[in-house]
Amino acid sequence: MNQKILWGVTAVAALLMIGGAVLFVRQGVQQSPSIIKEGEVLAVAPAPQPVVPVPVAAPSVTPVAPTPKTVESQGISLDEVAVDISRIAGTLKVTSPDIPAIPHQEIPRYPLDLTCYRKSRAPGLVWQGAPGTTKSYIVALERRVPGEKAGWTWVLYNIPADKSSVPSGVNPASNYEAVWAVNMYGNPVYTGPCEPKGVFLYVLRLFALDQVLDVPAGATWSDIVPLMKDHVVDAAEIRAQHYNRM
Repeated sequence: MNQKILWGVTAVAALLMIGGAVLFVRQGVQQSPSIIKEGEVLAVAPAPQPVVPVPVAAPSVTPVAPTPKTVESQGISLDEVAVDISRIAGTLKVTSPDIPAIPHQEIPRYPLDLTCYRKSRAPGLVWQGAPGTTKSYIVALERRVPGEKAGWTWVLYNIPADKSSVPSGVNPASNYEAVWAVNMYGNPVYTGPCEPKGVFLYVLRLFALDQVLDVPAGATWSDIVPLMKDHVVDAAEIRAQHYNRM
């Protein structure tokens, strides 16, 4: 009899323990946010979409033509001679048998035979293409030094319009129809480059004028310039660099 009572008590205790455990589990399910309730749908985060690069259009570039180099018009760049560009024909061409052009070289060397280190003779010139209004020519050798005013070291003026050349080695004693002006060194002669060091630009200039200049004998190059400035109808030039290797 006592055994039956003991088994009964034990069975009741076991049932109570099982019931308590079930109650505990139910309460935990209600409190836990990670447990899905009955009838509730689990929200699934969408899978990340691959990033597709968007092609960027290349910027529109308008082709730009290269800036043309400023080409100095022949014979109109001398500071002292204010030339009316509208009167320049642009047909006059000059060459020198003593200063031949060198292919692929912009400015040739001024020949030593034309300098004070050799014969110091005047270069010869040949020209063509003068305008029909030409009445006389002026030939000048211009010395240019950066920072200094240009000066003429050789000046022939009132060369007749029917002439088309100056002979090599011409001098005041030569039988050549032209007037010699006093150059920047105070002499009515050809004075070639004579600088011992450095590089110097010399420009042989040929001017075509629409009149014969009324200039007295012994005129200087600075007397010639203001009288010719309004009468230049065309001009041409030859450039050369003087340098002496001692």
